[in-house]
Amino acid sequence: MRKKFIDYAQKLLNTKDFVQIYSDLSELFDKQGLYHESGACLEKLWHVTQQPELYWKVGNIFSKKIGNPQVAFSAYNRYFQTASPSLWKEYTDVLEKLGYRDFYTDLSQDNYSNKIVILCDVLQVIIYMIISLNSEKDFDGIVSLIPYFEKAKDTIKEFEKTNTISNDFYEENTSCENHLSELLSENYHRNDINRFAIKLNPKNQKAYINIIDDLLTYQKYPDAIRMYNSEYAPTFLKPNAGRITDLCWMISDYYRDIFDFYKAVYFQKLALELELGVE
Repeated sequence: MRKKFIDYAQKLLNTKDFVQIYSDLSELFDKQGLYHESGACLEKLWHVTQQPELYWKVGNIFSKKIGNPQVAFSAYNRYFQTASPSLWKEYTDVLEKLGYRDFYTDLSQDNYSNKIVILCDVLQVIIYMIISLNSEKDFDGIVSLIPYFEKAKDTIKEFEKTNTISNDFYEENTSCENHLSELLSENYHRNDINRFAIKLNPKNQKAYINIIDDLLTYQKYPDAIRMYNSEYAPTFLKPNAGRITDLCWMISDYYRDIFDFYKAVYFQKLALELELGVE
């Protein structure tokens, strides 16, 4: 799968094979149980083809597989909007007269062939592929896709220099990146993965703690206290740790606050052993 995803990422960055890739990925994610990502690929496929039935499929995913009738309702509405605009207008006029208000009645005027839509879709689909690899615990595969994510991100930044980008695009990209960051920070003993999680969301506290935890566990004490004082403490407005035992108590407090009492006690024990000089 890793090799396939690298091939897909290369093609997407060169604006090739959108239709085939988005279609293939939607099916693949569906088989993995990644239903949100499957539906999102269909929506991006709609941006390219404007085929109304794609939104019908999105509605079915959210209704039958995810159990989110609100999103399903919006998707079905978009299907009716695009499949038969005149019928949609007449139908919603009648519904409004009957007192219904819980739907978006205006036909979208957005230009989905706009370059920024294409660029953001590519970035987000690369994120979905990383989520897929993460679900399979293919960490080296994740690392192999990071350069493609970064290139997609840089392309958007370059576009921004000469174009105005709607805040909606920023918000959607940020939401995707924060979600990926949260998923990646569930992995332990892969500091490269947690570093990427921090890059995606510098406020992801768990990713920092995972790295510091790892450094303490493997007795890399100077590195642990250096990272805590230079990165973690200023980011989260915490006091510096003067000694390694201070750091152990602070990490213990973090785990206590999230009700991970096993870890909390582990670092209390480590602090006491260091204080007593126990090897």
